[in-house]
Amino acid sequence: MQACLGDRDQQLNQYWFSTATIAALRSAIEEGAEHVPKSAGASKAVAFMSTPSLFFAMADALRASSILLEYDSKWAVHKEYRHFDYATGVGEVQGFADVLGKCALCVIDPPYIDKAVWHKYLEAADALLVRGGQVLLTTIPENESMLQSLWARLGRESRLLSHPFVPVNTECLHKFAVFTTFPAAALSVENTEEVMAGQGLGQQMLMAGAHADDGDDEIDGMFGGLQAAVISSVLDTHDSDHETESDDEVEASYAFDPISKRIVPKSKSQHKLVSEDRN
Repeated sequence: MQACLGDRDQQLNQYWFSTATIAALRSAIEEGAEHVPKSAGASKAVAFMSTPSLFFAMADALRASSILLEYDSKWAVHKEYRHFDYATGVGEVQGFADVLGKCALCVIDPPYIDKAVWHKYLEAADALLVRGGQVLLTTIPENESMLQSLWARLGRESRLLSHPFVPVNTECLHKFAVFTTFPAAALSVENTEEVMAGQGLGQQMLMAGAHADDGDDEIDGMFGGLQAAVISSVLDTHDSDHETESDDEVEASYAFDPISKRIVPKSKSQHKLVSEDRN
């Protein structure tokens, strides 16, 4: 797999998943592809959107029936490759006419974690998916409410689920979570692998605790002058009133809350989570 991937391009914010994470996500992807009935008419099993480390980890048969949507043209030698720029989307003009509404599952891990980019990726996924199609998304856990909102606006019947399994991105400062629209046994257990020192610093430097007024997401307005040290670099800023914590007061420690069924900061009270879920 590594021979196909090559070296990551830091200018494109490329990070590869760890070996243990790839194994778990690979099993989940196989489950998700099977979750869509054949009667849905999908001609492509999976659209791997900015997830080359997962694409190249799949079995030959599944990879051959899938597509890799990537901006980096170094993988253009593979017939499954489609050049993809999230800013321009997946319309007929961009050469995606043959796969629109034909994919059973979209696996997405954008190079940035902000709302504007996720909006583009989910719009593209909606165009690619068959009716009843599924998604697997990886991002920081603070993005959950924002993703739920964006996904709901697409009018699809499914809802995003959070899982105990925490994916590990090698050489990345952020701690991640995985969300799917289907139950996945492979993601129902905690990830016990060791992570590199400093993982989670991304959340510390994003002034955890800020909230947008409309409740749409929890990270708009959290970015200051620290973009060079973290994955994301462009976020809309909100002038809403909110409480912030100093860097030395924030702990980037996360756990799966069994009541709310979400990956959350350990400092969040379960009472608040239950109240949010009932609203």
